[in-house]
Amino acid sequence: MPAGAVIGSGLVAGYLFALHDLGLSVTNARTVAVTILIACGLYLVMALEAEGSRRRSTLVAAMCAALAGLYVAALLIPATRRFFELTVPDAGMIATALVASAVAIVALTLCGFSVRVARTSANGQLS
Repeated sequence: MPAGAVIGSGLVAGYLFALHDLGLSVTNARTVAVTILIACGLYLVMALEAEGSRRRSTLVAAMCAALAGLYVAALLIPATRRFFELTVPDAGMIATALVASAVAIVALTLCGFSVRVARTSANGQLS
């Protein structure tokens, strides 16, 4: 199954849950959806790039952590929040985004997109 279909399903489910079941505004539900997309996208980058060396995997993980930090900064800075038409998430929005992201990430893992670092043997070759 394509990773985009899995992430898209989790994103739409989280957005609709936030919009209809939690009764959030469109702007708040959009913030939930973007958060789900960022979390799943960064996981997918790590899963696809984890096949290389330990050093490369560490660099990719650091890059993903930096990008996640920039997303949090974008949510906290009023000018960027207005530009992207997002809101500061409350506890319910964060919980919804985390649960939907976790479900999508588990589905990605079941489809074969998992974060696993290749082991190096004593002579430095990947195994």
